[in-house]
Amino acid sequence: MHVQPSRLLVASAALALTLVAAGCSSDSDLANLQYDAAANHPITVAPHNVSLAVPFATRTGGLTPQSESRLRQFAARYLSSGHGALSIVAPQNAEARQQLALFGHKLAHYGVSVKRILAGTDGAVAPGHVELQFMTYEAKAPHCGDWNNISHTGSNLPMENFGCATQHNLAVMVADPRDLVTPRRLGASDATERTQMMQKYEAGKLTTSAQPPQSVARIGD
Repeated sequence: MHVQPSRLLVASAALALTLVAAGCSSDSDLANLQYDAAANHPITVAPHNVSLAVPFATRTGGLTPQSESRLRQFAARYLSSGHGALSIVAPQNAEARQQLALFGHKLAHYGVSVKRILAGTDGAVAPGHVELQFMTYEAKAPHCGDWNNISHTGSNLPMENFGCATQHNLAVMVADPRDLVTPRRLGASDATERTQMMQKYEAGKLTTSAQPPQSVARIGD
């Protein structure tokens, strides 16, 4: 069989281009796999103390509507992202016991567990005020916007700014930044439900929830 030289050269050139392209693709894929946006644009998580000073006057009934609203918002924030105990500190005076009892009762009414409330007095607290504190975590987002090398693609690698916006948005939107450091503990399991499922499984019965006929989709619907 006779093969024309021109066809042989075309076939050889095509094979060479294919090998070169495959080599570039392999290097590029390897570089992309090694590029970690979380490592290049890390989110910094640090503890942060949240405090609230509430004016309080025993003789006039305690809290104003504005102070009541602020206290409610403070308790809601503690329930959503607070860690450790919530402390109530009153001035060292004759009304301290009454003030601490009132604030403890209100916090419990807003959903804060009594076991997580610490109460005490401190001479540094301003007269006529009660201070509340708890610890939370803050996530600091990386600074983005470096577009200096947007036209430089000789290395065939992602830009330095790649992934920064995603990291920034995650830091801003996360409900509890501590979740970025360590996972939360699992809640208690439902032993009754687990036992029932095991009994059904061992008996060869269906373990899934029953579905109404109208909720089952058919091919062609």
